[in-house]
Amino acid sequence: GNQQKKIDNKSKMAWGIVPALQSLVVNIAPWPLPIKAFLLHPAGPFTIHFVAPTFKWGITFANISDLKIPAENISTPQQSAILLTGCIWARYATQIKPFNWNLMLCNIFMAGTAAYQLSRKWTEPKVSVTHFEKKSTDDNNKKD
Repeated sequence: GNQQKKIDNKSKMAWGIVPALQSLVVNIAPWPLPIKAFLLHPAGPFTIHFVAPTFKWGITFANISDLKIPAENISTPQQSAILLTGCIWARYATQIKPFNWNLMLCNIFMAGTAAYQLSRKWTEPKVSVTHFEKKSTDDNNKKD
């Protein structure tokens, strides 16, 4: 009885923080209408529909930073999973209400970077380690 009431009050307080924060931000300044509409949107910055895709952009940025690694070090299973996830969720983003541009775009870019990484993996010539070892040995012999 009493224990359940304490838990319920705590959960109500936690869930009340985000709407209170949204109300504070919306009312803190006379925002232009497009910004106010964005702040109040059902997929706006005070919802999980905005926060989750925003963090998911990190996968795309990681893939972009991996463009400098050798193609032979690219993981085919990992990039295949990223490609499929991007395709599936980009499609899903077009079917849900409210329409979520952030979710759709982050998944399109995620799939695109994964497709590019896979194309690098499958098209760049394989590097022979023995070639480098032989070349460095030959270079060392020339210096003597």
